[in-house]
This record gives sequence, C-alpha cells and structure tokens, in this order.
Amino acid sequence: MIMRSKGMERFAVSETMTGDEIKQVRKKLGLTQRQQAGLFNVSKKTIERWEAGKKAVTGPAVVLARIVSEYPQIVENLKIPAPPYPLRLWYLYGEEICTVIDVDEENRRLKIHNYTSVDEKCAFGRNEMPLFEEYEAFLKKHSAGQEAKEEGMEHKKEGNEERIRILEQMQRRQEGAFWIHVERNGRKKLENI
Repeated sequence: MIMRSKGMERFAVSETMTGDEIKQVRKKLGLTQRQQAGLFNVSKKTIERWEAGKKAVTGPAVVLARIVSEYPQIVENLKIPAPPYPLRLWYLYGEEICTVIDVDEENRRLKIHNYTSVDEKCAFGRNEMPLFEEYEAFLKKHSAGQEAKEEGMEHKKEGNEERIRILEQMQRRQEGAFWIHVERNGRKKLENI
C-alpha cells in the first residue's frame, strides 16, 4: 500500500510492517530492543510486543524503520558516545539536543558532537574542533548575565569553574530557548542560558 498525504503527493512508503520486519531492521542495525526503543521513542515493551505480535505495526514507526533500514548511517550519527572526560555540557534548543561538549578542564581538552546540521543551533557554529579558548569564551558568554548580578558579592571566584557553577544554579526560563544541561562526576543538572 502507498502512503498518501491529504494533498496530491504520494509516497512510496508502506503503511505497515510485520513484527518480523521490525526485528530484521533492529538486527540489521545491530541494536538491542532497548536501543531500538530509544531510537523510536517507544518503550522496550512496545518493541517486544511488535516483534512477538501477529498484528501489523503502523504509524510513524514504520516510516522511521524504513528510513533507518535504507540509511543506517543516520543511527550512527544520532548515537551519543560515553563521556571521555569528567564534564559534559549538553547544549539544547528546547528539547532538541544540538551539541554535546565533553571537557577535561585539568588538561584543557574538549571533544564536541553536533546533532544538528543547523549552524546557528551548534554551540560553536560550523567549527567542529574548537580550541579550549573558544570553549572558555562560550562559558563566559552563557554565564555573563548571572555573573553581572553577582559582581558585587564578596569572595567572587574567577574562571571556568565559577562559570560552570553559575550555569548549574541558573533555572530554565522558557520553552524554545537555548539552555545547558550539565553533567559533572555523574551528577546531572538542567540549566538554562
């Protein structure tokens, strides 16, 4: 069956898949049921039910399964690697993960992973290999508003550690805004910028 939109356009995408086909896609991609559930934004129980069931799978999951089966590199591009350094900053726009920044402050090293092709949403624009100094400028820029409020306070600290602390204390202000999720030594905090 051909999926049809309400307009004149027609798309060569099946409206259904069998549980076996869903399982074949998962196996082709080398995913566990839990990983496939994360990719499809459903529960592991849903994947189990699809694979075991006799009823056809329908909806957006069918389109996604067909796309990732045809273009498996998409899955690799979306995987988030384990953090190589003690600090991870997630740069987001609303709920969209734009850039993951892994930081080793002590040795002044960082690695970034962009998860959008929109330069304006990437933490460092088109720069895929920012220098540590550019990371420091990024921290300064995104903690500047709060730093200005704290200027008159005694015992004001300087540097990256203080800027990260400021980001950890900031609250998420509005939907659709850029914000930073901070993970440090296994602790997670959600911060708006």
